[in-house]
Amino acid sequence: MSRRPRLTPKLKASEFLDFYWLKEELVAFCRSQGLPVSGNKELLTKRIATWLRSGTVESTRKSPAKTTSTFDWHCETLSKKTRLTDSYKNTQNVRRFFKKEIGDHFSFNVTFMAWLKANEGKTLADAIDQWHQIRSERSAPGFEPTIAPQFEYNAYIQAFMKANPRRKRADAVACWKEKKSRRGHNRYQKSDLQFLKK
Repeated sequence: MSRRPRLTPKLKASEFLDFYWLKEELVAFCRSQGLPVSGNKELLTKRIATWLRSGTVESTRKSPAKTTSTFDWHCETLSKKTRLTDSYKNTQNVRRFFKKEIGDHFSFNVTFMAWLKANEGKTLADAIDQWHQIRSERSAPGFEPTIAPQFEYNAYIQAFMKANPRRKRADAVACWKEKKSRRGHNRYQKSDLQFLKK
């Protein structure tokens, strides 16, 4: 396994993609080369790889999503019969409604927010039922939240601790530091324990 090279304009795209980079490093590189610095880590990685490969930058501008509904989620009166529209937003008005119906323990979570965005036409009564279902699933024994792909560190630590419950978190962090400095993927493997012998 070769060590991680420096991120420079001379680095090959294929080699760049073989290693782990912090978002701050990607932003700094984009800034130094006059590339756009907006976007999440996944988008920055794609932008840099394209630039290293071809010297060009793909347009990352998205056309604004067209909405047909004029329902204003900031100030409209909400009820359990209110239907989710294509203009739905997680506003303070919506938060107040859910707290009134569910209780002060209500809070938005990623899974619930994604459901709200993806279920145009469903009612807020349906949304309340869905929130309770998600809460029930999350409180079930053995529940593990899904970690988005861009959070490689969190996914690695979670997998390490699950595979090695008697190990300390410091061991997981030590293995992660060694793993991310090497060529290849950053998913936990049992063979990573060899890093602790050094």
